[in-house]
Amino acid sequence: MKDLTKILSQVAPIVDQIAHLSGVPGVSVGVFHQSDIIFRYNYGYRDLQSKEPTTSDTIYPIGSLTKAFTALVYGSLVSNGTLDWHSPIRGILPEFRSSAEEVERLASATDLLAHRTGITGGETLYFHSRPLLNDSDIIPMFAALPAAQQFRGQMQYNNLGYAMAAMAMSRTTGQSYEALLETSLLQPLNLTRTGLRFDPRHTENMAKAYLVTEDKEAVENTRPMFLPSSPTAAMGGIKSSIDDLLVLYREVARETLRQPESSAQVETPSPLKEVRTIVSGYAPLGGKRTGILERTYGLGWIRTQLPGELGAIGLNPWLLKKMPVAGQNSPSRLAIYHQGNLP
Repeated sequence: MKDLTKILSQVAPIVDQIAHLSGVPGVSVGVFHQSDIIFRYNYGYRDLQSKEPTTSDTIYPIGSLTKAFTALVYGSLVSNGTLDWHSPIRGILPEFRSSAEEVERLASATDLLAHRTGITGGETLYFHSRPLLNDSDIIPMFAALPAAQQFRGQMQYNNLGYAMAAMAMSRTTGQSYEALLETSLLQPLNLTRTGLRFDPRHTENMAKAYLVTEDKEAVENTRPMFLPSSPTAAMGGIKSSIDDLLVLYREVARETLRQPESSAQVETPSPLKEVRTIVSGYAPLGGKRTGILERTYGLGWIRTQLPGELGAIGLNPWLLKKMPVAGQNSPSRLAIYHQGNLP
């Protein structure tokens, strides 16, 4: 443990360097090993104008890290018998449509959350800007998008699947995504620094969202990415802190080991249900890479057998000719991760 802590202490200057090179105003890092938090580090400012520093309790927009929360909320409803993973989503949302007949007829919650409908994403309507998509347009928008991959073939990222999963949860329970998130995850885990509805005027230690220009100037983005009341919040609207995320991720790791691989119920005091189902792989990640090691998308999680490339759904693959390989010259391990991009 001492050796690991010593190694992690060497990460701090690397974080500083990356943040400086990219123009990121502030960032917080946390690491746990088994059940112990062994490293925290905070760089820069949560507010450039006032020079207020970041801390491990600073609330940040977490973008697509939201997807793990959404899958876990859905899993809680599967566990209590309200929903299931495999029935066609059209049984809950009769208005569901797709340009691909097979998708319209068969697509399930698993297909939506695993990005395996094959339907292209259409992210330009909400990428780093105020959403142009009304809630009533979510399904018509999805229906208008063409297929880019075969249904249940390799992963084709489509955020709208998460919005429609949230719609299915609300239609079945009569509760909003925000309310379900609160009662199934945030309250049981005491995640008081996590949620959809934080007013920066009345919330202490909350980071402003910035966009970085090509010359590394950080420009504040005051436009809300997702409205808390909208199903689109299930795509990437959650805000959280490193300290809260460490609580959640430790619980995910613990329950991944505790819960069985089969669908058999297991008695657990944890509010996290169906975790093995959620972190399993469903859709192979595409691209030019070939090999025998696993690289798949689960339900809000990516699985990569090391040694392998991480950062599969971030921006770096667009910027680099070849992504670096993690875990070389080490025993093979399975990495389960995700990324958040949109503020």
